[in-house]
Amino acid sequence: MTSYPDIMITLFDEFITRNTYLEDEAISYFNIISTIVRVRDNLINFLCANTISLYCPYFNEMGITKIKKMECGDIDTYEYRDKNSNPIMHLRIEYIKSIDKKYKKSNKYFAFNNPKLRMIDEGKFELRMYPHLQDKFEKDDIKLIYFIEFDGETLQAEIVFQPDRTFTFIHRKTTPIWVENNTIIFSDKFNTNFHYRRKITKVFDEIGKKILSYYHKDLVFYQDNEVGNIVENYLNFCIGG
Repeated sequence: MTSYPDIMITLFDEFITRNTYLEDEAISYFNIISTIVRVRDNLINFLCANTISLYCPYFNEMGITKIKKMECGDIDTYEYRDKNSNPIMHLRIEYIKSIDKKYKKSNKYFAFNNPKLRMIDEGKFELRMYPHLQDKFEKDDIKLIYFIEFDGETLQAEIVFQPDRTFTFIHRKTTPIWVENNTIIFSDKFNTNFHYRRKITKVFDEIGKKILSYYHKDLVFYQDNEVGNIVENYLNFCIGG
């Protein structure tokens, strides 16, 4: 039986990516840890990364739910219990505070008004600029509504038809989804209900192809940059998973 009794500390650097993850990547990682520890419990495990994306499947697998609410300098602890509710493990999350600006002379090289650079000079999560809708539309202009469930978020997407244009507008859904006969829900979770479809990039009916065409034609607008980031990460999941 393979074991590594001399390894006392493991370090996984850059576990967060802005691109795509492997299918069940986090599970594969924990299988590696299982091989190292076998039957012992004295391993110290570190995961480190830059704040380049709010989405990371490792957070989901470990039940880390408060990342989006943390601020630079925050430290949070998660407690895990066995089936008898006895504590068996603690996980410590530290959102390391960036060096104070007045001491970091190099910040002058990143002084442009670009939110993606806030990761470098402030330690903030990286968010790029996504297209926002400048004009309003009426309820009667909405021809189709579909939903996206991903990373604990629920988004509502509306396909809008107006005399001189058509587009999709995506915003947060703050109330439960009211499921009707024609309701379509895209979700990264497996679901046998016929309302659910797992990957928006792998559609086979006409309505699915029509929805996907808006993404191919860059006719998608977002409530804000965080909503855009959620959709981008969902699309990366669809392409890479």
